Amino acid sequence: MHKVKNNYHYLLLFGFFIFMLAFHQFLFLLNTDDRIYSVIAHASLSDIIYFMKYHYHYCNGRTFIHLVHLFILKFDVFLWRIVNPIVLSLTAFLTAKLVSDKHSFKKALLFSVIAMFSVGAGIMGKSVFWVTGSSNYLLPAALLLTLFCIVKYKKAEWLIPILSLLCGATTEQYGFITVSLFALLIIKQKIFDKQKISAVYILSFFTSLAGFLTIALSPSVLERTYGSINVLNNLSMITFTIWFKNKNMIPFVAFLVLTVSLSLIYFAKNKFEKLIAAFLVLAVICSYIISFLDLPVISGLAIWGFALSFILSIAIVSIKYYMAEKNFLPLISVFMGGGAQFMMA
Repeated sequence: MHKVKNNYHYLLLFGFFIFMLAFHQFLFLLNTDDRIYSVIAHASLSDIIYFMKYHYHYCNGRTFIHLVHLFILKFDVFLWRIVNPIVLSLTAFLTAKLVSDKHSFKKALLFSVIAMFSVGAGIMGKSVFWVTGSSNYLLPAALLLTLFCIVKYKKAEWLIPILSLLCGATTEQYGFITVSLFALLIIKQKIFDKQKISAVYILSFFTSLAGFLTIALSPSVLERTYGSINVLNNLSMITFTIWFKNKNMIPFVAFLVLTVSLSLIYFAKNKFEKLIAAFLVLAVICSYIISFLDLPVISGLAIWGFALSFILSIAIVSIKYYMAEKNFLPLISVFMGGGAQFMMA
């Protein structure tokens, strides 16, 4: 009983894995993309090469991800039904490792698994519960979390340049995040820590950049982005769609707003900071609520008010946290998250 009590977090993670493993036995290749890739996966080598070249020139530059699709679908749905639950469980585990230390890991893993269970069926169905979707969204996240954890715990550092190359070559968003990670780590070492820059970080910056450029400079991406100069309008539309139009995201945005608001109040030390914190908390909460009103002009202004006050709040919390804990991760995550959102424009 004592061993069970001490390892409840691993039992919960194992239960999550078994549940997902059982659930995946009822999932089939119902998505159009999965069916297309399944046909190609069983084609001749010359046909596969032709398809990959065509896709790179006319669809997108995610060659590494497409190779993953084809390898998994070579075994139809059998291999994916095993691999996907493993990657989901690994994502929960790595998330907990990243945000905790040895004293808080148990609770972090508990909350991580609960968070995975709480993701709505709509979101999981569109991004995780099909082969092409999980390869484009879940796998890059798991790879990036693995890279983050190796950097954090400084173990098996020889893997960092290899993982950075793979992460850079996954998708536009994750590629940008990976390049930004090493750029910011180099800046941190040089300016904040006054240390000699790690050769591993320098090498990883260039390997991640090389991976990212295989996507960003692909003919298909260059063709798609040529003449698309209205970045601000595109960014506004994407942000509105994700944060406000998607009802599945409302609980997560509300939780994020609550977390940032409480963090602002926690880090406020004097009257002036408390006043600023109170103003920002009210601005974030009120603007988010008003944005749902059926008043185009007012709700539009509220969305911009929410975005600006929320970004400022996150920046303040991240800086305060770094000053208090000397933990650079939240601060660089703000920059990387903003950059990833920008890449969607």
